Amino acid sequence: MSFRSLKKEIPVDKEVEFKGEKFKVKQYLTYAEKKLMINNIIQDSFVLNSNGIEYCDELKFDVFKVFNILKYCTDINLPTYTENEEKMYDIVTTYDYARGSGLWDFVIECIPKEEYEFVCDKLQEARWVKEEEIETNKHMVLKNSINELVMNANSFVDGLCNINNKIIIFIDNAENKFEKGDIKKAVGKLINEAKKILIDPKTKDVVDKVTNIIDFNNGINKGDNNE
Repeated sequence: MSFRSLKKEIPVDKEVEFKGEKFKVKQYLTYAEKKLMINNIIQDSFVLNSNGIEYCDELKFDVFKVFNILKYCTDINLPTYTENEEKMYDIVTTYDYARGSGLWDFVIECIPKEEYEFVCDKLQEARWVKEEEIETNKHMVLKNSINELVMNANSFVDGLCNINNKIIIFIDNAENKFEKGDIKKAVGKLINEAKKILIDPKTKDVVDKVTNIIDFNNGINKGDNNE
């Protein structure tokens, strides 16, 4: 048996009729068609929340699943996909009609069961891979931020150690100097040293880093809740 003869065994499109309208339903999608369709669904279903955390919008996932399966598995004339809001409205309208009129259920019944289940399985796998990738990236960003925070904190601690050393020197000197003028002068120097540390850009940077880590962590928690 030759490969040419095997190619002829691929199921041909099925002609069907729904509410007086005739169209064709594919009985088999090629590898390229499956891959492109699944990629489109995944790409359009994931969005960013208010904290910049990516997650899968369940409603969009269903909208683009229905729309893309109708697009790739039938010859129904559907709206051309684009990011334009007007066209997005057309896509949602198509989804509402397909779900509400029974067209979606009708098309699924016309697709071979094993073909439809295979597509759904691969779509779910692609979603899991995407979600795992997002989770890994979140932890990597958090890990890098913590490492950077630790590095800046070390500089901050060094500054505090300098203050501590100044205090020790001040106490040693104060024990040997009882004149008010000398003590006042030593205290003034100590205060100035402390001020330098507190207004040091490195000190402010540590505070900013801590704030960013807290905000980022809150964003992760909100993103997980949305998922």
